[in-house]
Amino acid sequence: MVKKCILCGEEEAKFVIKDTNNYYCDECAKDMFDNVSVLQTVEEQARKLKEEIDKHAEDEEESE
Repeated sequence: MVKKCILCGEEEAKFVIKDTNNYYCDECAKDMFDNVSVLQTVEEQARKLKEEIDKHAEDEEESE
């Protein structure tokens, strides 16, 4: 599922504020924040979520 920028609503989001639903495209992120390195990339957020899901699935398998 592709996230859209909360400001322009048109571009695909590349950045997110950690632990929020505030997604920004590259251009809006650069306009809003002096340093985009403080933002989490959408890819990083998805990777961390996948790791948590995989870990939970492994725990479920071990408990059976």
